[in-house]
Amino acid sequence: MKKFELPLKFSVVFIIIFIIGSGMYYCNNITVNNIDIVDNTKTEEEILQDKKLSLININIADKETLNLLPGIGDVLSQRIIDYRNNNGNFKNIEDLKNVDGIGEKTFEKIKTLITL
Repeated sequence: MKKFELPLKFSVVFIIIFIIGSGMYYCNNITVNNIDIVDNTKTEEEILQDKKLSLININIADKETLNLLPGIGDVLSQRIIDYRNNNGNFKNIEDLKNVDGIGEKTFEKIKTLITL
């Protein structure tokens, strides 16, 4: 056996195991909107609960949280908070269209991301 043959074999085996292990780790931890899409062990009810937890509650969200919504910046998030403070909690998500600056296009972008 040559002097470097054994360490080279161990190095190759180690690299292969590392690559396979890394791939398995990343494939089992793919998430979209905080929902595991590879993990088949979750029930449909658990998946729906995960999705509900990732929605932004427009009745309690602060300015920074509202800023996470697409098309909502500092100005609109403050208008949402002001509207909420002046009119009470939103009764349904469509009431958000009553806020100055939130029209149909903006509402369509965010309606699946918000809740009451």
